[in-house]
Order: sequence, then C-alpha cells, then structure tokens
Amino acid sequence: MSKLNQYKSLIEEINRGKVEKLIGDLVKIPSPWFEEEEITEFVNSYLEKLHLEPWLHKVSEQKMTKFEGNNVIAEVGSNDGPTILLNAHMDTVKICSGWKRDPFGAQVEGNKLYGQGALDMKSGLAAAMIAIELLKRIENKLKGKVLFTAVVDEEGPYGLGTDALMRDGITDSCDMAIVTEPAAAFAPEGVNNPCLLIGARGRYLYEIKVKGKSAHGAMPYLGVNALVDASKVVLALEKMKLGSHPFLGEGSLCVLKMEGGGETISVPDKCRILADRHVVVGETEEKVKRDAEEIIEKLDIKSKVEIGFRDAPYPEVKGYGSYITSKDHILVKEFEKSFKELTGQKPVLSSFMSIGDFNYLGDKNRANLPTVIIGADGDHVHSPEEYVDLEDATTITKVLAGGLINLLCPE
Repeated sequence: MSKLNQYKSLIEEINRGKVEKLIGDLVKIPSPWFEEEEITEFVNSYLEKLHLEPWLHKVSEQKMTKFEGNNVIAEVGSNDGPTILLNAHMDTVKICSGWKRDPFGAQVEGNKLYGQGALDMKSGLAAAMIAIELLKRIENKLKGKVLFTAVVDEEGPYGLGTDALMRDGITDSCDMAIVTEPAAAFAPEGVNNPCLLIGARGRYLYEIKVKGKSAHGAMPYLGVNALVDASKVVLALEKMKLGSHPFLGEGSLCVLKMEGGGETISVPDKCRILADRHVVVGETEEKVKRDAEEIIEKLDIKSKVEIGFRDAPYPEVKGYGSYITSKDHILVKEFEKSFKELTGQKPVLSSFMSIGDFNYLGDKNRANLPTVIIGADGDHVHSPEEYVDLEDATTITKVLAGGLINLLCPE
C-alpha cells in the first residue's frame, strides 16, 4: 500500500465545496499590496481555530516605502526530518478598470470563481491553508515539519514579506520550499496542469538616464536632444541579443517607460528610460549591465548615458535571480508521485515565465532552497474578470497535501 492510500479518506475530505468556500472568503477581502491588514487577520484567525498557534511576523521598510505590515507564520510537525517552507502571498495587484462582475463578489459560474486575485493567488493561499490543516490532524505521524508563511507585498515593488523572512533568518532552518503560485497560468505556451514548475527566469529593471544639452527650440542644433538620443537607445535595447536556456527558454526585454522634456520651446536635456529584462541562468547583474553598455557604446549619439538599475531599499532586492531545481531532488520526485497517484498523470516539469518570491528562495539564490511551484489553472491574471478553475483548484490542493505527506510521513 502506498503512503497516500493510507491517508486516502483524509485527502478525499478536500472537496470542491471546502475549496470553493475558502477561496471565496479570501476573494471577498480586498488586499492590494500594502493594504493587507484585513486578510492578515483572517488568515491568522483561521489558523488559530485549527490550534496551529500562528504568530505575526513584522515587516517594516522605512527607507523608501514606509511600509509596516505582518506576515502570518505557523508550523506543524516535528524536528525529526526536513523542514519544508510552504509559501503563499496574501496580497493582490491594485484593482484595475474594466470589471463587469463585482471583483470582490467571488461569483461562481460553472467551474469558474471570479474575483480580484482569485487565481493569483488566493487559490494558492487557500490550498496552503487547507494542506496545513490536514497535516495538523496527523501531526504525530510527521517526521519533519512544514513552516507555513502567508506573506505580504509579493505583488508590490520589492517582495518585502518574503524578503523579511530571509532577512530575519526565518528560512535558515528550511531544507526546501513550495510556492503555491498559479503554475499552469505562467507556464510556457502549451503546458497545462498537471504541471510542476521547477525553475523560473529572473528579472532586472534597467533605469537608464540620458543627459543632453538644453538650447532654444528655434535653434535645436545648439543643443543635444536627450529625447532623440533616448529613442535611439530604446530601439537598440529592442534589438539586444538576449540569453537563452534549454529549460528556461528565451530571455525577454520590454521597455516600460520613457519620460523627459516638457518645456514649451526648449531642447530636452534629459530623459529617463525604464526597461524590464527577464533573464535566464548565467545572466548576472554585471552581465545585464554590460550588455546594455556595449550596445549603447556603438550608437552615434552625443548625450551622456548612465546605465543603472531601479532604486531599492536593500541591495538584495534590486533584482531577481533565475533558478532551476534538479529533477532528481526528492521534492520533485515526491510531488511527481502525488500527481501520478491522485490524478493518474505524471506532471510536466516546466518553468515559470515571470518572477516572484520563489526567485528569492530558489536554488543558488538568496535562500538557496530547492523550490517548486504548484498551483491551479484559470485566466485573466492581473486583469478584469480574473477567475480560477475550481475543479483544478480542488485537485491541486489534494496534490499539495499528498506531496507533503509523501515527504514527511514514513512508510
């Protein structure tokens, strides 16, 4: 008999009704980044009722954002085995225009539950909460522990919640990590659930300052037009040769902002460019900067160009490193077994196309933890009419619980 067969009746208690209710309760609480007080209280109270003895972990950043908030942390298990970090974020992006449904109504139509953050990632937060609830019921059988962390500000500018976990040493005792982001929604085209994401591209945000020379607009030849030169820089960035990786795929670059000028009849003397660059393994901050320097040096422009990266309160949060977890790691193998036994299918091992707290956690990055991403399917992430597939969310919650049982329960 397999491990999961021993706990089959317990896993089957994770039904659609239970999953739908908890996701709905979470969606009904607005929680844009930096405004997570109410949902923090909900999660903390939920765990208290399970006798998990959660605690609030203060997150404070006073240099740039002046943010004060709290992560919710709880643990279940023993010290007789590995410690597994189970990480989910409580915040969403800011509400956008264009919603036809109530973004906080948790409206259900068929298999779809609509709402702000329904997919990203209140479905994943619910999965983590239900999984740790199940483990609490069999705590005396666990050889090892789960460290549950519901964090703030994943969607915000610096991932301050998970950053604080590492900065305060909370992740130091962990051996591996699971992040319940919506994996299928961010996998490469053609990859659907069942899938297990074992890597992710990284990201750096260029901040490029172009400095020209002002002059009267009637005599532009007396000045150096920073906007014109900045346009040449933008076009060069768009043609930049980017990295590629056999597993993570191609890097990408997207110019986000170009701002400067403003005087009625003066040659613009400065312009600022922001450009997002997603990178693959091997592309460091130094290489990313050098790539931009090399293409700009070849341009026929008179402006002075200063290449840097976005301001950050700490050097560690200036960018996100890419990572890959070994396919042979026990974390991957035991989740493959959980998928196979509970869905009848082996998951596709793939990568996350964007960035998140898992980049901070991932192998050879800040926390240096083997890390996987598992989550439900749905659509319209960060858009109006966001929804999660409830049947898929239920299945993923069972697989999450099954994978943790595989890792922590002896034969």
